Amino acid sequence: MPQALFDQVVDGVKALTPEERQKLRVLLESWPDEPERVWTEEEFAEEMERKGLITRPKGPRPDPATYREPTLIQIEGEPLSEQIIRERR
Repeated sequence: MPQALFDQVVDGVKALTPEERQKLRVLLESWPDEPERVWTEEEFAEEMERKGLITRPKGPRPDPATYREPTLIQIEGEPLSEQIIRERR
């Protein structure tokens, strides 16, 4: 804050009545000393993990491409679905 602005604030406070000064004092005491910290997404996740509120999977992520195209296998004889139905009867 520039000194000139600070001096204006001080002069304004001096002009207040004792009751207004008390209200100002209460207001100033209710404000935090430091501004609230702004967390990055990664910092927030690390803090949540540290407190045990979330867990992260261990190890590298699997490649999604391996799940998109299943490898088909050929079987001889009747279709497997028909064989399963027959065996369940």
